[in-house]
Amino acid sequence: MAPSVAAHGPGSSIVSTNGKFVLTPGATANATFHAYLSTLGLPIGPGDVLVWSWSANAAMGPPIAFDIHSHVGGYLEYLNVTGGRANNSWSVPGSSDYAVQWTNPNPQSENVTYAFQLVPPPLDLWPLYLLLVAPLLMIGALVWYSRRKKRRPRR
Repeated sequence: MAPSVAAHGPGSSIVSTNGKFVLTPGATANATFHAYLSTLGLPIGPGDVLVWSWSANAAMGPPIAFDIHSHVGGYLEYLNVTGGRANNSWSVPGSSDYAVQWTNPNPQSENVTYAFQLVPPPLDLWPLYLLLVAPLLMIGALVWYSRRKKRRPRR
């Protein structure tokens, strides 16, 4: 299970992390690097956008595999890329123990550098609009009521 980190909710700031590691040749003990995003210091949650980039051997390759996945309810892969470098963004669909993994299938070691930015979801302001509109409606109703013409009773 992934260690927990503080919640990253709407209105919070962007969280960034970067690093580097070496993947040993394919079929060796360290040919794969697996990390939960929470262990990389990314308090990922629903609605966040993960902006990511990485390169192998300063983008000179040869190609390695990268994926974003989760293990809750079995292995579920969200993204899979193979190349000497890659960058993109991924919208977090829900709560899970998301992880990243790089795999080197090549007969030589690969120096990998990576960078992640976790962008929080936008702040949901509709309740504030409701707080603004309700008093305005009440004021409008009072003005209308005070200005309406009084009708005389019919004989």
